[in-house]
Amino acid sequence: MLLALCGLIGGIGITALGPGGVLVGVCVASMGLLVYWRERRRAIGAVEGHRSPPANVVATIGVGVAIVSGLFGLGGPLLSVPLLVAAGAPMLPALGAAQAQSIVIAGTGTIGYLVQGAVSWPLALLVGIPELVGVLVGWKLAHSLPTHRLRYGLAVVLVALGPYLIVHNG
Repeated sequence: MLLALCGLIGGIGITALGPGGVLVGVCVASMGLLVYWRERRRAIGAVEGHRSPPANVVATIGVGVAIVSGLFGLGGPLLSVPLLVAAGAPMLPALGAAQAQSIVIAGTGTIGYLVQGAVSWPLALLVGIPELVGVLVGWKLAHSLPTHRLRYGLAVVLVALGPYLIVHNG
């Protein structure tokens, strides 16, 4: 709880420094570079094979992602997958964990919006059905590609997404 409170106070201070889109864009691109750097080190043997990160590291990632989510309205797999991979988690378990935790986050958020009468079911279906198809296609691809290609692909997407977020949300 104290860690979350410190993160929240720090996040508020960081947010005051500039537009949220700039901070999020820099954060996302930096995570991409971190994943790329770690994968390059692993490829040359500087990092031993992937192992599960310690529970305290995973818990800290969870708290950090929750704080960023609360501050900027994003989180979940966008942040947790690269952070888990950078911490040493294998790619497919990181993806699976991120998808599973999304169920909890989405369910909780949906209940809150339902209580407020703020759920547009037609809009949810219009967005949700194509997303469901995309998740199934992504799952199939993730299980058919070599994991090192997935990690490089993750790094490229994050590095490309960073400037986009800065330009369109800055």
